Parts: sequence; structure tokens; C-alpha cells
Amino acid sequence: MTGQRPQSVVVLILDPTGDFVLVAQGGGDQTWPVLAPEKFHFWQDVAPVNELVNRALGLDAVTLCCARIVNHAETSVTHAFYVIEPASIEWNMPCNTRWLAVQDLDSLPEYQREIVCDWLGANQNDSDASDTAA
Repeated sequence: MTGQRPQSVVVLILDPTGDFVLVAQGGGDQTWPVLAPEKFHFWQDVAPVNELVNRALGLDAVTLCCARIVNHAETSVTHAFYVIEPASIEWNMPCNTRWLAVQDLDSLPEYQREIVCDWLGANQNDSDASDTAA
């Protein structure tokens, strides 16, 4: 990943159990929330991402990682995908969002399904490895 400026921040917000992802609904489509950063930040700097999520969604967030940066050559748009967890279970979701069960990911765009499956699969493998080491 390079130090390019994200033109949009796409957030994969997991519920504390890891069984659900937050989706925004608009025009009949479901997708992860897409936020527009107000100023430049490097993808490694998560404080601006946490602030943006708080301002846009009212969520005190813990950013776990930048899962992927995607450059769309045809539109010259760069999207940074961040994996986020709520810092607290006390949160009122915005009215245009809902929790989507992980087993129902088929309703998401293919590239988003791929990212969440990669993230959950990698963490499942890490969990399995630590279980067998114990």
C-alpha cells in the first residue's frame, strides 16, 4: 500500500461478536458506509479515520487496520477500506444503517464480500492457530 490520499474512506464496522457487519442502505442497495475525509491523511494514520467515523456516524471507533486500498483507474477515485470495531456497545446506529449477518454477505457488492471474507478468514485462522498452540 502506498501513501496516497484516500478520496473516500469505506468502513467495515464489525459488531463486538464479529457475527455482523454494519451496512448503509441507499437506493435499494446495501454497502458499507462510505465517508469523505475533509483533509489529507496517510492510510496508516487512523486517528483521522476514527474522528471521521465519530463525526459521521456518532460512533467511538477503534480502527483495527486498513484492509485494502483500491484505485479505480476509470474514475480516478481511491478508496481506503478500514476494519473498525465500536469502542463501546452503547451506540445508537444512524437511521439509514443496520446490522447484516455475516452469513448474508451475498447482498453486498462482490469486492466488499471479498474484503470481509478475507478479514474474517484471516482472523479465524489466527484464532485456530492460537487454539492449537494452547
